[in-house]
Amino acid sequence: RDWLLGAAGLAGLGVTAGLLLFLTDEWRYLASLSHDNCLLPIRHADLVAMWIPTAIVGLGIALRKVWLRDLDLTLTTAILCGLLPAAVLQGYMLYGKNVTHTIGSYPYNQMLFYTFGLASLLWVAGLISILLAAGFSLRNRDPFPQRGLKPAATILAILAAGWGTYTILAADARREAIPHDRDPNVVLSKLKPLRAQFIGHYYYDPDLEHASYFVSRAVLGARSDHCVRYRLHCHLRKPWDLFREPGLKGVFLPLAVDPSAILGAECPVERVGDFWKCDLERYRTTAAFAAKSK
Repeated sequence: RDWLLGAAGLAGLGVTAGLLLFLTDEWRYLASLSHDNCLLPIRHADLVAMWIPTAIVGLGIALRKVWLRDLDLTLTTAILCGLLPAAVLQGYMLYGKNVTHTIGSYPYNQMLFYTFGLASLLWVAGLISILLAAGFSLRNRDPFPQRGLKPAATILAILAAGWGTYTILAADARREAIPHDRDPNVVLSKLKPLRAQFIGHYYYDPDLEHASYFVSRAVLGARSDHCVRYRLHCHLRKPWDLFREPGLKGVFLPLAVDPSAILGAECPVERVGDFWKCDLERYRTTAAFAAKSK
């Protein structure tokens, strides 16, 4: 009876995780963007690949639990119920991205927010288990080498966790505060009412380039691969490469930014609400644009 209750609990958690993934708007959104490509705004992108060995270790832990009929609903068990289905789907998307080329990088990268997050939680659960094991070892006066090995492993785990925390906090401490009017959430709320009017435009903030990408993708309706190119042109300060993009209708900039520093002095701009706007459709019909583009 206990085994059946434990199995039912594990199955319920697994089904719940699957339903949250497949029956939400997020999954339908990813499916609609299956062929789009995008950037992964992470400094050490290779670190994210740790989900692969973590999922393999998690599978080994799950099989060991099944073999020993250890189906208690612990923290590790609950994390595995989410990680293993996510890892299967992530592996399928990785295969489609690199082998069959039927899946773009955008849905794969978005899925990493689930998979890598769950993999990180499994590491946290492992750290907690090591801490508990070390405490029991010292309290029970286990013989050497157990008495020395477990505390040593605990110290190494704590140092690794401390180093990671310091790295994150140090990066945050060096990061400049974002002005309120340029906060991505504020920009999204201001541009959302203008969505129908400015579909096909691009928003660019030189201090928040990745946030600009997602604002343009989510609100202004620009395609992911197009946003990558637009961002690169703006980042390299090559406005004429940007102007020659046939599908780009215009560019939005924050009011605090000097438009001529990014788009050049020749590009006419006008104020639209709390933004500068360059109307490229109108600019391309002028004699100045024709003369400059020769």
